Amino acid sequence: MKNDRKPFIVETDLGNIKVYGTEFNVKRYSGDRQLKATLVEGSIGFSNDQVAELKLQPGYQLSLIEGISEPTVEKVKVYNEIAWKDQRFCFENRTLESIVRDMERWYNVNRFRRSGIATAAIFGFFEPVRRD
Repeated sequence: MKNDRKPFIVETDLGNIKVYGTEFNVKRYSGDRQLKATLVEGSIGFSNDQVAELKLQPGYQLSLIEGISEPTVEKVKVYNEIAWKDQRFCFENRTLESIVRDMERWYNVNRFRRSGIATAAIFGFFEPVRRD
């Protein structure tokens, strides 16, 4: 959808993402304390009660944690954030605990075992094999 004059709004409990015609990803799960909005191309803006509209540039990600009034914006490797669209997993410098949490959501299971290595940084690329 591309219409700069008629943006649509993605509403979350932590703030709103105004979309001006673009490719983007918003990650906000119940039970998580964080909102992430990643801009692939085009333009999006974030606003809430404490923040007037903050516009992102392509390749950047806005992150806001519950209880913190100011979001952070940082350059990211966009593919890591949108690989799920291609049914792939792409993790870089993520803890095992956060990877397991994502995989539990994607596969709708709650049986991966957490261990003492949950805080180890992991790098990897996974392409699931479907067994029908």
